[in-house]
Amino acid sequence: MTFKTPDVYIQEKSVLPPSVVTADTAVPAFIGYTDIAVDADGNDLTNVPTRIRSMREYESLFGLAEITAFSVTVDTASTPASYTVDTPALKYQMYHSLQLFFANGGGDCYIVSVGSNGGTTTAGAK
Repeated sequence: MTFKTPDVYIQEKSVLPPSVVTADTAVPAFIGYTDIAVDADGNDLTNVPTRIRSMREYESLFGLAEITAFSVTVDTASTPASYTVDTPALKYQMYHSLQLFFANGGGDCYIVSVGSNGGTTTAGAK
């Protein structure tokens, strides 16, 4: 501190650490349909908020993405041949949402499975 005029100045020094404690201000939660909802002991996790820390942990508890079938139609009557690809709209986005969440630096979050998306993963297959 530079003093430009003569006077009496008081300079305080803090002996205590800052009182503001950093803490998470948001807890991300994902609610939706999952492939399975079973913990390592075989307990049902449907409608149970479950904390996960990685995509691997999600896959072990809640399975994989729904299986998507694509169909390709080839029209050989036209020159050149034309192709049409039919891609059905995905009804269940939980798996893909979590992939993006963790790819963008997401950390701990909660998953609430509200039912099955009709997938084919079996419990304990991971």
